Amino acid sequence: MAPCSSKIKLKLANEELWQKFPQPMEMLILMKTGKKLFPTLEYSVDGLDKDALYEVELHMERANNNRYNYSKIKWLESESDLPNTPTEKVKHSNGILTGEQWMADSICFESVRLTNDPNLKSPNHICVQSMHKWRPVVTIRKISTENAEEGFEKEFRLEETCFIAVTIYHNRDLVYLKLANNLTAAAYREQTRRKKNRVVQIKGYQSIRSSNVFSTPSTTPGVSSGLSAPGNALNRHNQPAQANIPRMGPPESGNRISNGRRPGPFNIRQSPMTARNPTLVDMPVKLMHKICEYLDPVERTHLRSMNHAIKDVVDCFAPAFEKIEISVLKASMFWELNNKMFSCRKKDSGCTLDRPECLPIEESEKCYIKKGLEYLVPVMKMPRLQVDHLSLCLHNETPHRVDLLPVAPLNAKNVFIKSQNINQMVQFLSAMNPGHLESIRIETPLSERSEDRRVLFETDQFKQAKRVEFDMIMQLSVEDLVHFGHLKSFKCRLLGRDPFQHALRIREILSTFKQLDSCEMRYYSVWNDSPIREFAGALGVEIPIGPIAEHITHRYQIPESNESLEFKMKDEKEHCRVNIAKIR
Repeated sequence: MAPCSSKIKLKLANEELWQKFPQPMEMLILMKTGKKLFPTLEYSVDGLDKDALYEVELHMERANNNRYNYSKIKWLESESDLPNTPTEKVKHSNGILTGEQWMADSICFESVRLTNDPNLKSPNHICVQSMHKWRPVVTIRKISTENAEEGFEKEFRLEETCFIAVTIYHNRDLVYLKLANNLTAAAYREQTRRKKNRVVQIKGYQSIRSSNVFSTPSTTPGVSSGLSAPGNALNRHNQPAQANIPRMGPPESGNRISNGRRPGPFNIRQSPMTARNPTLVDMPVKLMHKICEYLDPVERTHLRSMNHAIKDVVDCFAPAFEKIEISVLKASMFWELNNKMFSCRKKDSGCTLDRPECLPIEESEKCYIKKGLEYLVPVMKMPRLQVDHLSLCLHNETPHRVDLLPVAPLNAKNVFIKSQNINQMVQFLSAMNPGHLESIRIETPLSERSEDRRVLFETDQFKQAKRVEFDMIMQLSVEDLVHFGHLKSFKCRLLGRDPFQHALRIREILSTFKQLDSCEMRYYSVWNDSPIREFAGALGVEIPIGPIAEHITHRYQIPESNESLEFKMKDEKEHCRVNIAKIR
């Protein structure tokens, strides 16, 4: 690659938080399932070309070849006997963005997890060795759409982010710092405080019961310590002094119950010492799990925004949607989650929001896109989000489009993306999990330059997809087919100047495809309105003079193979439709 630009600068966006922690820092307790970094790695970048495309990735490297052991109050170093192997590289979840978009906001790797299990192969997980010092490395890679030699990559290493991976914390001050600054730890601390308060309240009540406050001597014969004698119990309707019998329970006025009702078991929630109504947080976790089982993904999305405790319960369920469709128009925004339709429309200087089963329609002074994203973004940011069919249609340019990108790669099986330019389309496509994606449908005006189309063909999502469909407004060249060798099926529109030569070239390219099952192409000729005669003639088909039959079929035996390609060609006036199937 060409030499990298020296104008690019990278620094910590949360530097003040990092400076609170001592060096070298014990980053976290490693777990086999992985654990998030805290403080998070959040950077800001400057000096990028605003119109160029970039992608950012993170990996870890050993700062030295030493092993660290904690003795009393300091770290001791010794030579490590473990090999220094390179770690996994995690690409930022925003995928490929322009330089202007990267510089507009901080670059946060909050979804990255560290693990000590080398066999764990999960997205966003990096395996590191415990008791070693590690240094995060950020790589900024420029992707050139015109000339591959103009691309470059540059690595950044900030010494203040170095840390020691541990299995147990040795510095208690570090623990307190994390409790004071980590939101997750704050939720745990609040939950612990509530449990301690309940124990104190129960113990306080037990001490009151054991005191004399409830044991005032009764003046009624046969009654002692608040318990009725058997004889008096049988004749209590004849005892006018029964109201003076002390009852067990918290006092309402003075030290006696004056309402005359039969005493029941003490309920701490009714005690004046705990004047707090029960909330959802007080519900047993098992019961909350059971309730979440009966909720659909849309309802769980609203529930997880209440607090950290409920969010943790909801996140135990992988959010699986059958369908998510998002459309952004000039004056409105629509999205459908499974069978529930939402809409946000522009009205004067504000907007109106229409939600299913919610009346009346909500009015807001915000922009219709910003208001819609308040409800839609929490869905797209959910961890482990899974979608069978995802549709993103952006009919106009909007500066808020990046906010739709998920935090972690989205597990979508089938994706339809409609946008106004190829860069915007590649941004959304790069946010998908390549290993989960099966089908891609694209409706984006492609440039006539092959360099622009190559940006799409070089994405991991395209390379690992099984089926791809290009909208008929998108024109590809015959040579673009060489990138389709991994596909089982595809559909596209081709534009060429020589149908005779292109027919032979298409047959040659498709003969090398091992995974191909079938494809459909619509061939347009620049000079010929009806290219079917030249196209079929190049394949060796004899076409009689006169009207062409509805379909022309031709079978080509692939050399040195038992497989063959079956061509079905049909004249559709302005173009020739060609359906090809591989016969095995």
